[in-house]
Amino acid sequence: MEKAMREEIDRNIGNRIRQLRTVRRQPLSYVAAYLGVTPQQVRKYETGQNRASASTIYLLAILFETNVEVFFSSWNMGDNDNTSCSVPASGGSG
Repeated sequence: MEKAMREEIDRNIGNRIRQLRTVRRQPLSYVAAYLGVTPQQVRKYETGQNRASASTIYLLAILFETNVEVFFSSWNMGDNDNTSCSVPASGGSG
């Protein structure tokens, strides 16, 4: 897989993290404390500057009360405007 595609995937996942966090009105500091990282690290996940690991995505799904699939769905590769994807208010992870 080429580097540009991996970077785009990271940005799309980051956008979804930011969407879920803002919809649920959770500050960066709260999400960071839950994950055991700094708020700056969460911001780097949200911008795609740093890649969120599988375990981080799993923990975020628990925190946001959703399934991990939500981080990978409702966006198209090549579409940098992810504002149109819907974010469920709650979904439970199991």
